[in-house]
Amino acid sequence: MILPPFFQTNKTDVDFCINLSEKKSARRFLRTNLANCRWEWYNFQKCRKGVNYVKSRLLAVAAVLVAAVLLFPVPLRYKDGGTVEYKAILYSVQDVHRLNPDINAPEDFIEGTIVEIFGIEIFNNVEEP
Repeated sequence: MILPPFFQTNKTDVDFCINLSEKKSARRFLRTNLANCRWEWYNFQKCRKGVNYVKSRLLAVAAVLVAAVLLFPVPLRYKDGGTVEYKAILYSVQDVHRLNPDINAPEDFIEGTIVEIFGIEIFNNVEEP
């Protein structure tokens, strides 16, 4: 059976253990050697958990920053009668309220909402004259 490196002992340690004349001393040597291996294994696992913890935290922080950049909109106000566009990288929402260019029209303003996701118009209830 092949053991991981932290469970393997030096050949001199094993030879020393076999050459001991007293069985109690040999057992004590093996017991302490295995205890040291277990302790090294525990520290190795603890260290690995710490690295994974740091990696997962960094990944979570990076995901939050990317989401913030991609999803939080910046309001843009147009001077056409009150249109406001909320623009983010991934989407855009326009709350349209502009003056009607047709002087003879019954309404003075064109109103409605336009929603775009990835530059593709999803919703539009603005009635152009």
